[in-house]
Amino acid sequence: MAFDFPASPSLGQIFVPAAGGPQWSWNGTAWTSSGGSALGMQIVDTIFLSSGTYTPGNGVLYADVQCWAAGGAGGGAPATAATTTSVGAGGNAGAWSFGSFSAAQLGASQAITIGAGGTGVSGTTGNSGGATSFGALVSSAGGQGGTTTGPATGTMTAAPTSLSQSTAGLIQGWTMPGTLGVTTAQTVTGGTGGLTVLGGGGKGGHNVITSYGTGAASPSRAGGGGGSSDGNSMGAQAGGAGGPGLCWVREYYSFAGTVPAPGTIIRRVYTNAATWTNPNGLVALEAVVVGGGGGSGASPGTAAGQSSACGAGAGGGTAIKMFAAAALAASVAVTVGAGGALGNVAGGGGGTAGGNSTFAGLTGSGGTAGSTAAPSGTVWSPTTAGPMAGGAASGGDINIVGGPGEPSQRSVHGLATGYICGRGGGSYLAQPIGGAMNGSGAVVGATGNFPGGGAAGSGNGASQALTSGGAGGAGVVILTEYY
Repeated sequence: MAFDFPASPSLGQIFVPAAGGPQWSWNGTAWTSSGGSALGMQIVDTIFLSSGTYTPGNGVLYADVQCWAAGGAGGGAPATAATTTSVGAGGNAGAWSFGSFSAAQLGASQAITIGAGGTGVSGTTGNSGGATSFGALVSSAGGQGGTTTGPATGTMTAAPTSLSQSTAGLIQGWTMPGTLGVTTAQTVTGGTGGLTVLGGGGKGGHNVITSYGTGAASPSRAGGGGGSSDGNSMGAQAGGAGGPGLCWVREYYSFAGTVPAPGTIIRRVYTNAATWTNPNGLVALEAVVVGGGGGSGASPGTAAGQSSACGAGAGGGTAIKMFAAAALAASVAVTVGAGGALGNVAGGGGGTAGGNSTFAGLTGSGGTAGSTAAPSGTVWSPTTAGPMAGGAASGGDINIVGGPGEPSQRSVHGLATGYICGRGGGSYLAQPIGGAMNGSGAVVGATGNFPGGGAAGSGNGASQALTSGGAGGAGVVILTEYY
């Protein structure tokens, strides 16, 4: 998740994210923005990035509250001897919880606690992320730290820890697990941190058995940190830190004036290009712009004793913004990005990137396509050097990067072949699509989830024809009109 607010604001500082958009002001605790006007419904968003106190404004009718807890750190890899390896799982992402409260329930004020991201610990389980809470009304559970396994010889896995549920709110969400860490005879790969709708978790360390990999910190709020990995004769490593939490309060105020059908809310979902017309009586509009997911590559045909696999596509980026009606033109073009095409070229070919979605200066870029690699009879190796980059976003009050597409891997042990198809990256509105593991035969790349999800990779065991990748999920533009 990308916040482009100034890093060290002063009291009363004004910030305008993009030309024509609503301005934000720093009240000493949080950035606040009004999406309404002097007439009609007034909607005020307040985003708390650090702990503080929420005080309802005069005339507030009710407020919606969303809390994201902090993510747990990835598991640290213990020190190893000359013939042993070790690895850590990804940390769990912090849970999301929601509540909607009347002015009476909000009271005079509510204390807000923003959970701190879990810190990595050298050679052992990562620390858990802190809970985020809105008084006693909403409380989200922090993500657990990633576990660790080793040092030992042979193939091992460090499994994600158990999940926990939040304790307060109308919707009490659960923590999201990180992926497992895996060590084989040739490579060691730490688990990826758990992801949330705010973005992906930290990438796990990856290395051959003569080196080590350090788990990355979560690039997103509430995401889990990546697990670390150790080959032979390596010192202990700490996992990547989890992302801090977030509290988003949306206030709805009394009407002060006359507009057509006051209180009406209309949601429009665009799956194709169109033109939006600014209607009479509109007070504010919220736009959610999601790019298309990337397609995955095709797995080349294989001979006896060979295997092949292709990388997964990444998720599309998402830009979100609240507009005052006066800031929008009489008509605005809506562009919806197509999902990336699947790879199906003879001999193996990469997919294509997802298309960009746009509206009024907002852009949700398409996710990167998964690549492919030639079939081989060598031992374990990934088909790509690292995950495919998620689609970026720009122009929004909040810009969310799409989830990465994971690399696929292929293996040969003696006469046995196998492969692991990488997981397609998720988007703000779509869960990632899981990859498959198989020791023979072929698996076609799974189509990415709508909207904006990247496609899962495909894979081939020995003596298989070309196997197609999957197409990415198409993008979407969602416009919510407030009257």
